[in-house]
Amino acid sequence: MNSNFSVGQKQGKVSWTERRYYSFATKFCSWHNQDAYSLWDYNVDEALWKRDRFAIFKRQELCEYPRLTEVVKEFRTFYGLQQYSHKDVDKFLWRVGDPLMKAKAMGEIGEHEENQRFRGLEAVKKLAWVTIQ
Repeated sequence: MNSNFSVGQKQGKVSWTERRYYSFATKFCSWHNQDAYSLWDYNVDEALWKRDRFAIFKRQELCEYPRLTEVVKEFRTFYGLQQYSHKDVDKFLWRVGDPLMKAKAMGEIGEHEENQRFRGLEAVKKLAWVTIQ
C-alpha cells in the first residue's frame, strides 16, 4: 500500500465526498497495517485541532496524508506516547474527538470554547492511559 494518498493536493476546499473517501482510505490502510498507518476522520481531526500547541499546522493540512502522519507523530512525541501503537493513539484521538464533535453538532460549543486547546500534559497522559487500557 502506498501512503501517499491525499485529498488536500488541489487548491481550494475539499468536498464532503472527498473527505469521506479519504477517511475510508485511511481506515482501510490502518486496519490492514496498524503499525504503519494512522487514521483520519472528523473525530481525529477535531481532537488534533483542540490541542496544546504541540505542532504548527493548518487544519486543512490534516487532509494531506503525509502531513497527517507527521502531526500524529509530533502529538505522540510531545505527550510522551511513543510506547503506544498507532492504533492506540488513533483510538485515543477518536474518543477525545467524539464528544467534541457531538457538542459542536448540538451547538454546545461556542466561539470561545471552539478556540480552547487541550490543557496540560498530565491530563493528556491520564486520558491516554484510561482510553488505551
